[in-house]
Amino acid sequence: GWVDWHKPDGKKGFFDIFPELEKYPPRDLQAQAIKLSENLKTAGIIIGESPMGEGKTEMAIYLADVFNFNLQQNGIYFALPTQATSNQMFG
Repeated sequence: GWVDWHKPDGKKGFFDIFPELEKYPPRDLQAQAIKLSENLKTAGIIIGESPMGEGKTEMAIYLADVFNFNLQQNGIYFALPTQATSNQMFG
């Protein structure tokens, strides 16, 4: 699917990417990511550190999507710490 990539029509919001979370308010970390996303105009690295269950994965995927849209890119490298977590995310 990399070759036939087409630029998206517009930037997606957090709940466009995660509609199943729309019934809950964003976690603090996610709310900060949404706020931060308004200023992402150049490539960079964002480090999100928080306890388990606070929404780091959703934050990372959302910000990667924002970077992709703003920089007109079409992919991410998503590294996870173990094969067990990678297998679970793949599913």
